Amino acid sequence: MENDAYQSLWNEIRDVLENMSDSDKRAAIRQLRSLIDRELITMEIPDAAHKCCNCGGIEFVRNGHTAAGTQRFKCKCCGMTQSFSSTGSLLGNTKLDIEKWYEFAECFVNCNSCQQIADRLEVGLETSWYMRIRMMEAV
Repeated sequence: MENDAYQSLWNEIRDVLENMSDSDKRAAIRQLRSLIDRELITMEIPDAAHKCCNCGGIEFVRNGHTAAGTQRFKCKCCGMTQSFSSTGSLLGNTKLDIEKWYEFAECFVNCNSCQQIADRLEVGLETSWYMRIRMMEAV
């Protein structure tokens, strides 16, 4: 998506969020936090779509982490270790801790600007912008 398309999407989302009641906003924050939790679980457990690059096996056990902190898995069939990409997901390759994402959910629902989010979460402006993009793509 181009920048203009993201801005247009954000404007539509913001219009909906700004017209929500406080109780609806609290419910939306809970839903976004639940989405974050589901993403976290998905990143930790490979599904049936993941196959061993060596033998094609589909059964894995956790086997430590890479230097970058990504979960590694060991194939039960051949013992080959590998990690699975989570690129394109809400939390894919994020270096931020989960608490920052929970706090971001509240900022998102409250329609905070990227600068306000960056200041509140103590992250860079570009990081807050990418967090918003990922959240918009997830919802």
